[in-house]
Amino acid sequence: MTRLFAAFLALALLAPQANAAGMMGPMSDYKPGNLKLGNVSINPWYSVSTAYDSNIFAVPVDQVTGVRQGGGVRSAWVTTNMLGVNFKLPVSAMHSFDGGADVTHVNFSKQPRTNDYTAWGARLGYNYTGPMGIFGRIYDGYTNTADPAFSELAGARSQRWANSLGGSLGYAPDGGRLVLGGSADHTVDKYVDGQTFGPLLNRYTQTFGANVGYRVQPKTKVFVGYRRQIIHYTVKRTASEDKNSKSHFADLGVEGVIAPKLRGLIQAGYQLRDYDQASDAIVGTRSARRSYVQAVVASSQLTWKPMDRCVWILALNRGLNESTFVTNRYSITNNANISVTHRFPYKLTANVRGGVSIDKYPESVSPTPGVAAHNRRDDTYTQGVGLSYGIREWVSIGADYQHSQRHSTASGQFNYEQHLTTLNAKLTF
Repeated sequence: MTRLFAAFLALALLAPQANAAGMMGPMSDYKPGNLKLGNVSINPWYSVSTAYDSNIFAVPVDQVTGVRQGGGVRSAWVTTNMLGVNFKLPVSAMHSFDGGADVTHVNFSKQPRTNDYTAWGARLGYNYTGPMGIFGRIYDGYTNTADPAFSELAGARSQRWANSLGGSLGYAPDGGRLVLGGSADHTVDKYVDGQTFGPLLNRYTQTFGANVGYRVQPKTKVFVGYRRQIIHYTVKRTASEDKNSKSHFADLGVEGVIAPKLRGLIQAGYQLRDYDQASDAIVGTRSARRSYVQAVVASSQLTWKPMDRCVWILALNRGLNESTFVTNRYSITNNANISVTHRFPYKLTANVRGGVSIDKYPESVSPTPGVAAHNRRDDTYTQGVGLSYGIREWVSIGADYQHSQRHSTASGQFNYEQHLTTLNAKLTF
């Protein structure tokens, strides 16, 4: 597969010379998005990448005692082929459809029978734009993929599928101050390996709510909102451990143009999660756990464009995530990521990024026998840099490097360091 990528890369690099000799034909004038079938706009795409991964399982180095986590630190070449298609179908000024499908195959040079996997997905959406500022959308999305090996949720590579069905309805008249919105979503997560991870992670999540906004400027609104969320697991984790829960969210924020050259979303709120059953006393944990959890949650993203060719993006998130770590039913996750992208002349684009993720687990537990009980905390740091070159509007090549490192209070189990160097190419029709 690496040879195939090298051949594709060489062909892409030779494309300008081939075009000068008249070998490209009409494709030299091709622009993405002009494939039409009646009123349907069809956009197929294909990408291939080959990466050297220094730690494919994201596990710590072997301990001096000889203890090894997972499959141990192993490096491999990872080749990823992705093929997909997107479409848009405008039926009228009020009605339109959009959707797509894609398939991904990931091949590892080490232990391919164990590590290789194929993922695919499909999505369909209906959009409505009515009179007096009324608009709506109905969507469905299906994904069949594999969780990474030794991830926090699944301790080994595991195939799962997820389906999300939902919709939204809004009211935002031109020139009006009042903005209304409502949404609902039903998501099902199911692990194909029902014996290992199914009893722990098979669940559905229902979320619905509404918000009221007020335009303080033509392109800026402040809003308040309420959401209700229900998480229901197929089976209990243990006879005395019920992870089913119901949550209330209260949010407020501002969206749109925040300042000159700065736009985005700033949203913060409060979550009250109530578990259906308070856990009984469990060895190694507090004897009386509350059945409810209170947390400050946030979801913000800001885009700053100081000049036409330069874009800064800052994303901040805080929330509760499901957990399978010993007796912990959830973890509190804080994420901060920043990315700077600059387009240079001659179709060259550079990207520099960095991020930090802090995961805290509320239950004080002993992760391994003989180790004193403590609260687990993981701090993960990520830095990356990338370059891409647009040979044509429909073909690009690139290179990327990313370094990730996790520091955990349970260092022998969850510390890791990873270097990922990638070459990629993409066709977009």
